Parts: sequence; structure tokens; C-alpha cells
Amino acid sequence: MKINYIKVLRELKMYKTRTLLALLGILIGIASIGAVLISYSILTREMDVNYMNTNPASIILKVSNLDPKGIDLIKDMKENIDVEARKTLIARIDRENGTYGTLYLYAVEDFRSLRVDTFTLEKGEFPNDSGQMVLERDSLKNLLNLEKDYDENVLIRLPGGKEAKMYISGIVHAPGLSPASMEKYSYAFLTLDGLQSLGYSGWYDEIHLVSYDNRFDREELRIVAAEMKDRLMKNGYHVVRVDVPVPGKHPHGDQLKSLLFLLQAFTVISLFVACIIIINLLNFIMSTQTKQIAIMKSTGANTWDIALPYYLYVLVISIGAIILSMPIAISGGAGYSDIAAGILNFKITSYRIPIWVYIIQICSGILIPLIASFYPIYRSCKITVKEGLAEHIDDSKKSKGRKSFIQRRINITDTKLSIPLNNVFRKKGRTLLAILALSSGGVLFMTAQNIVASIDRTVDKSENTFNYDLDVRLYGKYQDDIIMKTLGNIKGIDEAEICRANTAVFEKNDETDSAFYTIKALPRDSTMVDFQIIDGGNINTLENAIIINKALWEEEKWLQPGMTVTMRIGKEHTQVTVAGIVNEIPPLPSIYMNLDIYERYFGDNSTQNILISANGINAEEQLQISKEIEKRFQADGIEISENWNIDLLRKAFVEHLKVIVDFLSIIALLAVVVGGLSIASTIGINISERRRELGVFRAIGVSSHQLVSMISLEVILMGIAGWLSGFLLALPVSAWAGNYFGNIFLHTNLNNAISLSGAFLWLAISIIVSYVSGIIPASKAANSSLREMLAYE
Repeated sequence: MKINYIKVLRELKMYKTRTLLALLGILIGIASIGAVLISYSILTREMDVNYMNTNPASIILKVSNLDPKGIDLIKDMKENIDVEARKTLIARIDRENGTYGTLYLYAVEDFRSLRVDTFTLEKGEFPNDSGQMVLERDSLKNLLNLEKDYDENVLIRLPGGKEAKMYISGIVHAPGLSPASMEKYSYAFLTLDGLQSLGYSGWYDEIHLVSYDNRFDREELRIVAAEMKDRLMKNGYHVVRVDVPVPGKHPHGDQLKSLLFLLQAFTVISLFVACIIIINLLNFIMSTQTKQIAIMKSTGANTWDIALPYYLYVLVISIGAIILSMPIAISGGAGYSDIAAGILNFKITSYRIPIWVYIIQICSGILIPLIASFYPIYRSCKITVKEGLAEHIDDSKKSKGRKSFIQRRINITDTKLSIPLNNVFRKKGRTLLAILALSSGGVLFMTAQNIVASIDRTVDKSENTFNYDLDVRLYGKYQDDIIMKTLGNIKGIDEAEICRANTAVFEKNDETDSAFYTIKALPRDSTMVDFQIIDGGNINTLENAIIINKALWEEEKWLQPGMTVTMRIGKEHTQVTVAGIVNEIPPLPSIYMNLDIYERYFGDNSTQNILISANGINAEEQLQISKEIEKRFQADGIEISENWNIDLLRKAFVEHLKVIVDFLSIIALLAVVVGGLSIASTIGINISERRRELGVFRAIGVSSHQLVSMISLEVILMGIAGWLSGFLLALPVSAWAGNYFGNIFLHTNLNNAISLSGAFLWLAISIIVSYVSGIIPASKAANSSLREMLAYE
């Protein structure tokens, strides 16, 4: 064993530069895997911790005529529960640019004894009177007009109520809510007196409760919820809606886990790329030690005796890479966790890393390189004594008449190009491995770029589905002709349609209800919407037809095209047929129905939505139209509840997706760097084997500069080959990864696209990385003395 250790130390000293390249490549791969594993362990745990710390409601009952006696009825039904009354209203907040943002106002019973769906105070204080409210911290990203985070007044307009100044007394953190910056609306909490000061005249209408005995059993909770609904209705209360959220699951939990899985796939590939450096290095070392292996065999050494020092050599490199990668992985994982938590609006309460993360990181860092080194070690150790002691056969003789596919088809007479091209294919296996390493990084890079291009194409195509720019939602009922007359006086509006909107629920066969979903009733001849049917038929193909989008189908997969189901809106219900399923971006669960059918069964029990088209104008001009709509409607007594700019919503949604894809690009660039290290290792080995040949060139008058140019051309040719193979291999990988990504965030496959700008950028990166990787060993070899070059063996 002592001889093994001595041999390992000798290899480390003799091949220190190449060993360093191998160590660096494995280090990057292990650090990437570790960083993603660490961020996965921190983010999934902390997301659940933040969510569960809010004590999220197990059941939410919306009751239109709720009073304190109704709350007591629920409290008396079951032991070991917490019950609170709430009220939610959608208001408007002045952004001081002539437009209003959407603001969700939540009235709570007592800020100082919150028990269900809680939130924490970060700055200031809770409201002390009816003129105060606290703002959710992520809402600040939507309210850039605020001079301070809090301690200032804002103008609030409650539809159906009045406009009043409200004082922001503090900032709270509510991680149980969807991130306001992603949804593009804001949240605020206040007292019931605060709502009443804005014009609201009722009491609370929501019951939020936690059932501790069965809080993680959704089916049991549904039974409890049904019993509570029955009791309330038997006592004269009108239960409008019953929600039983998935217990203990953050709304964005599945998306985060799926994204981290995609990141992990990228990092594992980068480690496999690093192993190519190990394979090339071992092939070189063992090819120079063939006689040593033969002599050892002739003295009685078996295969294991010969292989062990080489495995120990790889093990030392791997252990060194693991030790150096640990602090990098911890720092990278914690940093990414902070960024992701900021996007999803929750706090990292602990950066504790579970032991399984270190175990996987260490095992992958040791096992993957050892497995990769098995074949080159095994192949070299299986040679016979006769083969090992035989005289070396010149490569040119071995390969005579066996030119590569490219060489056979390109007749190049210019020695400035033919020599580098022949050198590239001198060691085909080694060269192909180096090109594979670089192209693997390119596959990841191009995949990330193609996903971005596919997102853009998918979003652009969705614009053909929704041919409107503004979605104005009204409070109250107004004559259609009055609305259209007002719009006709606003310059820049090309077309407008009035539709109806409401919330609907489906009755299931097991006598339970689905969740509540938005339903939009459109004119039968609507020009504002051109649905992309992905399953089933059009809404006009069946009587009493509805269509649903894929986001809704993902939540209610029992709904299928052609199925007849009972749909209820308020107290009215009717049988409808699911005509088809459509794509929609952003993917908000929705139902669509013809307006005449809707009015036949549900009357005018709805809100009015105005879909406005202002084609051919920029964002600033659209803003001006929004301001003018606000002004004209107010003058004509038409009250707006929400005013959405569809282009801005779509852009904000896409920006968040691209921020996520940027992290894939970072991982990809690390893989490209590892590919560059593989090129450097390969060129270094090639030069070592050709030092005497390079010396002959120098002896016949070739300058050092010309030698460097010749070798540089070799690496550039390898870079171009890596670019082309990476580009081509990325096409099927991009299609798979893009669809995987699309189904996470858009509930649909992406419209696959190739990023031409990404392809040119990848070409530049591959050439630059290859050139930089080869210039150092080329310069070092070319500037050696002629004596050293000719004496080299």
C-alpha cells in the first residue's frame, strides 16, 4: 500500500497543471449540485414553515348574512378549533399618475389576538382607529408613488362607497398570500370600522377556521365543512362558498419544487461534463505508463494492484474538490434562497442545512468521477505483458488511410488550415470527448435561451387569443349604450365589448362542490377573444356550452370535453356541457360562456366588464387612455372597480418567468466553463505529445507566433464543433425542458422557438472559451527553448 501512496503523490506532482484543471472542473460541478441541493432544502422547508406559521385556515366559509350568532354556531360544533371572522373587499388605491391600482382590503376582528391566517408586523404599528391600515410589504413594489414605506396617507376608493384618505400605520408580512408583485395588486389590513368609514355597511362575511384534529386530512375536512354548511343553512344563513385548501401546502410549493428539479438536472450534467476531463487525463497518463503496467504485471501484480493507485489519484482529486466546493455551495445556495424567497415573499428563518444534502454532495462528488474513470483504467490494466512491452506504433501509421468523415470530404491544400485540422482529428476519441464537454455546456445554455424565446413566442401567440388591451370592470349596473357612448368620446379606442363576469361553482357527483371560479359571459359574435382550443370543440358547437381553460382543468381534472355538469351561480343553477379546453396566459382558472345563454339562466346577476382594444399604440398611450377612461367615467357617474392594462400584466408575468430562467443560464455558463477546462486539458495533453514535433517546426524556421496561431486555430475549430453540436443537441432538449417549464408555470406546453441571438451568443462564447483555454498551453509550449522541445519524450 505504501507504494500506491508514493505513486499517487508522484502523479499529483508530475501532472499538477492537468490535475488542477480536473480538480477545478469537478469543483464547479459539485459546487453547482451542492448549491441547488442546499437551496432546495432551505426553500422547501422555509416556504412550508412560513406558510404554517400563519396558521392557515383549514376551511373558509363565505356567508352573505353572517352575524356573531353564526360564528358561535360554528364554534360550538367542534372542539379543538380556532375560528375568526373576516371580510374581504376589492378597493382602489391612488397611484398619483391618473390611474388607480387594485387593493384587496382585509378586515380582521382583532389585530392583537390573531389566530388564523396570521401575519406579522415588521414596521410601525397596527391600526388604532378607523382611519388607519397596514400594508403588506410586497405591495410596496406596486406602489412606487409612496414616499415612505409607511407613516403617510394614501387615497382609497371603495366601489359603492366613497373616496377617503387612509393612514398607513405600518408594514406587515403575510406569506400566506400570493406575492403581490407577481399578481400586480396590493394587500392591506384594517378593522371593520375602517371598512365602514369607507362606506361599507355590513358585517364580516367569512369564517376562517383551523381544525387541529384533522387539519392535514383534506377529505375529512371536506366532510366537516359540509356539516358546517348544513348547520348554518338550517339556521337561516346563506352560505355562498365553501373552500377547503390543500392542507399545509403553499400555493406555489409545486412550482418551486419543479423548478429546483430542473435546476438540479442542469447541475448534474455539469458534473458529468467535468468527468470528461478525468477520462482524458487518465487516458493520457496510462498511455505514457504502458511499459510500467507491463513490468508490474510481469512481477506478479494483478489488475487491482495496478488500478488502485489510479483510483486513489481520482479519489484525491475528488476529495479536494469536495472540500473546496463546500463553502462555495453553501454561499451560492443561501444566496439563491434569499433571491427566491424575495420573489415569493417569504422569509428565511433558518439557513440550517440537513445532513442528507452533504451526504448526496459527497457521494456524487466521489462516485461519479470514480465511475467515469472505471473504463479508461480497466482498459489500460487489461493489456498483456507482450502488448505493454512492444515498441510504440506511430499514430500516423496506425491511422494511415483512416481519415475522419470531415477529412474525407474536405480537400484542403492550405497547410495553415490542413495541419490544425489534421491535429484536431489525430486523437479522435480525446477530441470528441472535449467537444462533447463543451457542447454539453452549450446544450444547457441554448436550452435556457430557447426557453426564453419560447416564452416570448407563447405570450405573443396568446395576444392573438385576447385581442384587447384594457379590461375595465365596473361596480353597479349601467346601460350598455351609455357606456359605449362614453367610450366613443375617448380618442384612441378602436373597439369595445361589454361582457359579464361572476363566480361559478360545479356540483360534483359525490355531492360536494368544486372551488369557485371566475366565469366570463361573452357576446356570441365576440371579436375580442379567439380561443386556442386544445381539446374538444368551440363554445358555439353545443347548446348550453361552456369552455374552460387548462389552468382550471389542472385543478378539476374530472371535467372532460363533452361532459354535462351542474353549474351554480349564486342561488341559480343549470346543466351545462363542457365543450372544450383552451390555452390562456396568464394561466388564471376561468370559465367562458355565451352571453345570451348566461342571461337566459342567470339573468343579470353579474358585474360588467368592458374589453377595450387600442391597437397600434405604445404603453404610454395606453396609460393616457386609462387616465381618460377614469376621468370620463367618473364625470358620467360610471364607477370603476378595477382597470387592468393587459399588456402590462403580461409583461410583468413574463419578466418573472425570465428571472427564473436566468438562473438556468447561470448554471449553464458554469457547465460551459467546465467544457472550456476540458478543451484546455485536451490541448495541454496534445501539446505534450507533440513537443518534439513542434520543435521540428521551430528548427525549420516556424516562429513561436506561428506555432501559437496554428494551435489557436485547432482550439477554435474545436470550439466551432462544440458550438454546432451543442446547438443541434439543444433542439430536442429545449423542446422537453420548455414543455416541462411551461406546464409548471403556464399549465401548457410552450410554443417552441429557437433563439437566434442565443445561437450567435453561444458561438461567440464557445470560440472565446476555447481560445482562452488553448492559448496558455500553446504559448507556454511555443516559447520553450528548441533544446527542450527536441529533447522531450
